[in-house]
Amino acid sequence: MRRVLVGLLALLITACGGSAVRPTEPLDVRVAVLLGQTALLDRTGLALRFDAVLRDSRCPADALCVRQGEAAITVTLVAGARETRVELRTDPAPARVRSVDGLRLELVQLEPYPYSTRSIPPGEYRATLRVVR
Repeated sequence: MRRVLVGLLALLITACGGSAVRPTEPLDVRVAVLLGQTALLDRTGLALRFDAVLRDSRCPADALCVRQGEAAITVTLVAGARETRVELRTDPAPARVRSVDGLRLELVQLEPYPYSTRSIPPGEYRATLRVVR
């Protein structure tokens, strides 16, 4: 009976730890995610969900602006049962990067770029994110 319990405990520990990212594993991944979608990061047990575009005041590509403007988005890092929501912005540069649980999340690009002649339907937004450890 004791062997069975020890075996089950070992199996449980192995199963719980199998999907977690080990702190010593290097990681440098870029992923493009559509608004409302989730991207799984290969072999890491991590996922990124592009939750919302909070604002998009970037200067349209066909306009002349005094300010460059910026866009702000929220993404959720999912690690097992733990979810951490983060706000990332296109500018200024330090707002593009946030640290979460030993990982660095960076907003590399937000597409499409706005034009003054058309609004961007929410379903067209795509964020390119970089995750580094």
